[in-house]
Amino acid sequence: MNSPQMANLMSKTAAAAEEFKRLLAAEQQWAEDRAHFQSELLKKDQDIEKQNAKIKRFEEVRAAEMQALRKEREESNQEREAASTRITALLRELDLKAQSEARFNLEKKSWAERVERLEKIKENAKEDAESAGQEVARLQKAYQDLFSKSRCCKKPLIAFL
Repeated sequence: MNSPQMANLMSKTAAAAEEFKRLLAAEQQWAEDRAHFQSELLKKDQDIEKQNAKIKRFEEVRAAEMQALRKEREESNQEREAASTRITALLRELDLKAQSEARFNLEKKSWAERVERLEKIKENAKEDAESAGQEVARLQKAYQDLFSKSRCCKKPLIAFL
């Protein structure tokens, strides 16, 4: 081989070696970049897993809070129903007491009227008794007058006899 061909071949070999070094460096850079990106992807996946775990915990807490809220609402509804029942019972009792009081007041009025009538009867009886007493006194006086007149009349008859 001649020297110019050899030089040309050497030059091409050197260029190929340089190209090989460049490709090797590029492949190494690509491998490093790939490892870096895989590391980043792994970190991102871990971050996503952490976020998913946080979301899951948040959803569990929220579900527990919702369950507690439902339970509170149910208890509140039960308390409201119980209060409504108590109020209804108290209103019934109050109504019964009002009716009882009304009946008592009517009965009281009726007894007051009876007592009033009895007092009138008592007054009338007292007046009648006083009138009867006066009549008895008048009749006794009339009897005594009559008796004394008859005695007066008998003395002269007795003396006459």
